[in-house]
Formats: sequence, structure tokens, C-alpha cells
Amino acid sequence: MAQSHISFEVSFVEPQAHYVEVSMLLKGNHQPQIDVKMPVWAPGSYLVREFAKNVEGFKAIDGKGQALASQKVNKSTWRIQNPKKSDIRISYRVYAFEISVRTSFVDASHAFLSPTGIFMYPAGQLAKPSTVTIKPFASWSKVSTGLSPVKPGAFTYTVPNFDILFDSPIEVGNQDVFEFTAAGVRHEVAMYGGGNYNAEKLKVDMAKIVEQTTKVFGENPNKYLLCTIMHRVVVV
Repeated sequence: MAQSHISFEVSFVEPQAHYVEVSMLLKGNHQPQIDVKMPVWAPGSYLVREFAKNVEGFKAIDGKGQALASQKVNKSTWRIQNPKKSDIRISYRVYAFEISVRTSFVDASHAFLSPTGIFMYPAGQLAKPSTVTIKPFASWSKVSTGLSPVKPGAFTYTVPNFDILFDSPIEVGNQDVFEFTAAGVRHEVAMYGGGNYNAEKLKVDMAKIVEQTTKVFGENPNKYLLCTIMHRVVVV
């Protein structure tokens, strides 16, 4: 099977309406047709999930901007016809207005993205690397994620495979951010929603938890971790 160079761009045209805009570019994938799929799982959540139900406005064009025929062939798979075997750009939007440990939430103040409900993947290519570019809404200035930035301060990230992407939540907005190091790993904490927390005390207490957990497992294989705290806690 031919392999694709995959990149995503995520933007927020109408965050007040709870939508995420996604553009997916497949370069070098010269098959006459290709299936793209939305996951039906979430890391650590062992049930079939229906993330595709929130997808709207699915479209595909070729490298010259010409529309390509596409059809939803099952609840989580879209089949794109590519007769000229060109690059393919896919666009769709995701409705995101549910707060839980496995779902995405967007409003005028911020976006929390749970990637399994946001990013599609080409069938058979879960091991393929990709890049993800986040374009914050005009009044937002920060992106917090465990993904590796292409360069410091940039909002473009490299992803070694889709398993890593699907296990890397993304917070976009004006969240408070602080860091601490524990078990040799740099941790970033993104706090949304304010509160009377003491950041310096949290650094000490959270580091103790990480150190003890690392002792239990015998190692900490991570290079960098993000913890996003709002109405819930998500650790990756």
C-alpha cells in the first residue's frame, strides 16, 4: 500500500458555537481510492465510542482544488475516490460540547481537544507519522500539549504515530501554565478556569506523586508530560 505524508491544521472559526475546524492533507498517496477513519476508541476507555457522530461537512479535494467524490461507507469510515491519483485535502468540522475524560469541549473561552474525537487516520496507516498545526482563535494565545513542537514557541507539532497523537490531549486558550520536574521528566500543568490553588504547593505535591508512582513501576519512560486541569484531570 502506498504511504502518505500526513499533516493536520486545526482552527476555531466559531468557538462560541462549539465547533473545531479540521483540515487534513495527504501527500504522496496515489491510490485510486482511500478510506479515512475516525477512531471508535479512546485510550484507557474500554468501550466502543461514537465519535464520528459529531463530524459535519466532510469534503475532499485534489491537489488542484477540484472536488473528489466521497461517501460515508460505515459509521466511522469515509471513502474518497481519487481517479487522478493526486494529493488529497480533506476538511470537516467537529461539534465539541461535552465535558468528560474522553470528549472534546469548545466554547468562546477555550478548547480542550481529546484527539480520538478530532483526528481521522488513513486506513492501515496508524503507524505513520504526521504533523499537527494549531491555529488558536483570535483572543487565545496558548497551546498546551504533550506533543513535541517543531520549534520552541511554535504551534506546529511532530507526531511519531497515531497512537501517540490519540493519547495526547490539547488545551488551547489563555490557560495558566506552570512546570515542575519529577523522576527526571519535565511536567507542564495547564490550569483552566481559575481558582484559589497555590501553584508552588501543587508543584511540590504533584512531584511527590510522580516520584512515588515511578518507584512503583520501576521506571518513567516519558520525556515530557502534560496535565490539564479544569473541571476534570487528564494526565498523558
